[in-house]
Amino acid sequence: MKKVLATAMALAMLASAVTINAGAVYSDGPNSFTPANTANNTGNLNVDPRPANHLDKAGVAATTAANGESVGQATVDIKVKTGDAGSTIHVYAVTYSVTELNFQYGNAADIIWNPETLKYETVPSSGSGWTNPSQDITVTNYSDLPIKVEATVQNKTDAGVTITPDSTLELESAAPTGSTAGTGTAKTGTISVEVSGAPTGSYTDGFTKIGELLLKVTNNVT
Repeated sequence: MKKVLATAMALAMLASAVTINAGAVYSDGPNSFTPANTANNTGNLNVDPRPANHLDKAGVAATTAANGESVGQATVDIKVKTGDAGSTIHVYAVTYSVTELNFQYGNAADIIWNPETLKYETVPSSGSGWTNPSQDITVTNYSDLPIKVEATVQNKTDAGVTITPDSTLELESAAPTGSTAGTGTAKTGTISVEVSGAPTGSYTDGFTKIGELLLKVTNNVT
């Protein structure tokens, strides 16, 4: 009796499994290789009434043709979308050539080395005047935007010395003109700094700081 019951349960489970698998059925649709009203039949389907041998069922009737017979064909579109163009990120990059300017006024030495002649030369011990009254600061713009450099003197401690810089320097963008392709060209300019007057202090121990030159870089987009 137990064997009969076990067999019956096994058959029931098998039937259940078969029923579940049978739930996936073929249906004609837009993604079918064998569209509706052309499948599993023979004869002319464009007449009415349809031939008796028309089965009105999905699928294409197999033939006895050799391997490679055509069952159907479909076209699948392949599409590509590129990302939208991103925004341009502008970058400022600016350099300047020196961190200090050294000016010499007068000469307290009796003998000075001349590097041009490679000789010591005798000079008056009471010499006066500026030996290098004007010097340049080179500014280079590597940015892809134009810039403006403003120079102002600050924290000056010697009232007898007048420091006069060029007030502004404007430099164009280093980027290629009218395009984001290609390689640009760095733009370079100079700010001249001139000293005049006479120091009121004595700075015989070496070059001594008597002021600062503030270089302020701003954008110059018009």
